[in-house]
Amino acid sequence: MIAQAQLATIANKIYNEFLTAHLSNALTNEELAYKFEEELRRWRSALPSYFSSRDVPSWFRGPRAVILWKEQNLRMMLWRGGQRSNRIRPRSEIAIQNCVLIALDSVQAISEFCTHHERLHQGLSWYATYFLFQAVLILDVGLLHASDDPQVSFCRSA
Repeated sequence: MIAQAQLATIANKIYNEFLTAHLSNALTNEELAYKFEEELRRWRSALPSYFSSRDVPSWFRGPRAVILWKEQNLRMMLWRGGQRSNRIRPRSEIAIQNCVLIALDSVQAISEFCTHHERLHQGLSWYATYFLFQAVLILDVGLLHASDDPQVSFCRSA
């Protein structure tokens, strides 16, 4: 619950910053996206060891996966927001690339979890579907916007 509350605090700051910029039709600073990315990295690195340990009770594996999926989803939205708010081409390409790479990581994490846990209860299935759907949408948008980018084009063959 503590980790969830800390993540929600970071998410609230991100939503407020990007929503304010969107509503006022302002551009967000690229440094802002990197600042929030660093804040999310610090959050993840400060998590207790049982968030990365294989040796945890089975009841904890689902909630742990969900909070880590939420963090990945937040990072995707952060870079997607940065992409939409940046009108300077090179910065937008970096945002697209970051967004796509995080989406790929998210798809992989969800797929691995579902492969290793045959029967998911309804709530966990809902979270997996929700986050997987958003990641796939990000990949589709990334492929549309960066079709000739070698970092992104490998998605077409997968």
